[in-house]
Amino acid sequence: MPPRAHQSAFKYEAPPEQFGDGNEWDRHIDRVLGELLRAYRDDIEPIEAKFEYDTLRPSWFGETIMQKKPFVTLLGPFSAGKSSFINYLMQNNYLLVGPQPTTDKFTVIVHGDTIQQVSGKVLVADQGQPFRGLAQFGEKFIDCFGGVVAPHPILRSISIIDTPGVLENVEGDHKRRYDYVNVCRWFVERSDVVCVLFDPSKMDVGGELRKVFDEALHGQETKLRIILNKADTISAQELMRVYGGLFWNLSSLVKTTEPPRVYVSSFWDKPYRPDTNHLLFTEEKSDLIYDLTDAIPMQSLDNRVTSVISRAKAVYNHIIVCTYLKSKLPVFGKEKALKEMLAKLPDIYKDLAHKNKCNPEDFPEPDAYRRFFERVDITKLPDGEKVEKKGWIDVLSKCMGQDLPALLKPMKSAAVSDPRDRKHAIMLQREYNSGMKNQLEGKGGLQGALGEMSTNAYRAGVPTPQSMLAEMQRMQAGGGAGFQQQQQQQQQQPQLALPNMSFDQMQRLMSALQPQQQAKPYQPRF
Repeated sequence: MPPRAHQSAFKYEAPPEQFGDGNEWDRHIDRVLGELLRAYRDDIEPIEAKFEYDTLRPSWFGETIMQKKPFVTLLGPFSAGKSSFINYLMQNNYLLVGPQPTTDKFTVIVHGDTIQQVSGKVLVADQGQPFRGLAQFGEKFIDCFGGVVAPHPILRSISIIDTPGVLENVEGDHKRRYDYVNVCRWFVERSDVVCVLFDPSKMDVGGELRKVFDEALHGQETKLRIILNKADTISAQELMRVYGGLFWNLSSLVKTTEPPRVYVSSFWDKPYRPDTNHLLFTEEKSDLIYDLTDAIPMQSLDNRVTSVISRAKAVYNHIIVCTYLKSKLPVFGKEKALKEMLAKLPDIYKDLAHKNKCNPEDFPEPDAYRRFFERVDITKLPDGEKVEKKGWIDVLSKCMGQDLPALLKPMKSAAVSDPRDRKHAIMLQREYNSGMKNQLEGKGGLQGALGEMSTNAYRAGVPTPQSMLAEMQRMQAGGGAGFQQQQQQQQQQPQLALPNMSFDQMQRLMSALQPQQQAKPYQPRF
């Protein structure tokens, strides 16, 4: 199918502000994902098929677009607490746990009205589920795949993937019946977040775990989160050493300069062991729960749009490389000339990046092209003249620069303040001077004191364990009759009994009771 003629076909439409019947956000997602799928099927996929891009980077990309809920995939050694972590999120024992390896399947946990087990064959055959692509891994894998349906509200925002524990030795008789690393790659590519769990007593990096990082997580490092589970099973001094050892191990696994976020806690509902840092563990839990219930669902739709933009950019770069290499082939000795050019790919990347105003790091690794041209005959790929005649570069450029970005929420820009307006400058200076005065008087501000954890501005409405503990300490510091009298007054106040409501009913009630807030003008303190 030829690419469609480009017009201003895409336009951002804001999601509904009110809950209504509870399905407005779902319909908004359907509309945006439908536009994305149309752009990919009509504009990007036909071009990448001409250049056999899926041979270079097999990714089953088309199926990922219509995935509504973000996937959270859990990886890690056996007995690291993956199933216990899921039970903690579900606030119930839906999965079997134990010190021995208990999860021998890839298990998808999704939302449903009743609790039930679903076989892998049913999930792969269901056209309404995004798992049909798993059929390519064969019947042996399908037998090791299944699902759990549970009614917990968190599953209306995310779907969770539990995986078998990574093995230390996968050679000889202990070899798996299916390609474990490629299956992990399949789920990683579809996930918004990938959590790798570690047990403080099992910090060794085996061959299979290294392959997971090198192959399944390669190029997906921004999704990576590390969870150091069972942190209350060791002392504070041992925890510090384990934390340092974990980063030492990660330095050889994660091929990025920015370390991933590490959450340190014990993810189950049992009391913490004495003489451990309970407040730190609770803070870490609070941060992770916030990410799973708020940040990730809010960013998921934008991630879908940007993933298609990235795909278009990757296809664009692939075309540039293929047409350049083909244009430099001589009439005779093509195979030898191609091998010589592939050996010089890093230098060719620099020249192409300078010419096309892009980054050399955006091109695939040279080894990927060596494998690609072992399978693909370069003489059968379109040349630069045909690419220009068909306008494929222009189609991709318009997709990346105009059509797909139109589906993202635009940032509102405010008017630039007039520097000649002395009143505005004086008001700001007084605001800062007031803070400086408080600092000289020994008073703290919103940022807190040295060593304290302050609440991020975007979480201002969410109480944290740190803030609750600080408030209790301030109240108790008053002590005496004043504090006791305040406690007695709170006990005498009538308690509000909430009716037994479902999660949806409670959302609608809170939406109806919440007054419409209007933005307040900036009012400095002076």
